[in-house]
Amino acid sequence: MASVQLYWTPYEPTNAVLDQLRMIAPGWDRQGLIAQYQECSKGKAAPENPHGGFIGWTKRLTKKRAARLIAGRPALCICVNRTS
Repeated sequence: MASVQLYWTPYEPTNAVLDQLRMIAPGWDRQGLIAQYQECSKGKAAPENPHGGFIGWTKRLTKKRAARLIAGRPALCICVNRTS
């Protein structure tokens, strides 16, 4: 039996998801959030609804947290672990 190798594909949000991101994470660096989500999800199984997974992750990360500013730009320092 031949083994199947799965390749990890980084998450890429749609324009609609980026619009939602502006609403749920005002003041946060959108590209920084996407990059951090990609890093945190590396090697994990993709959620059934990738866009919903990203939006949920963003809500958990940014809930009750103000965007941290370093040199006038938001900085991220927290990784939210998804549970199986």
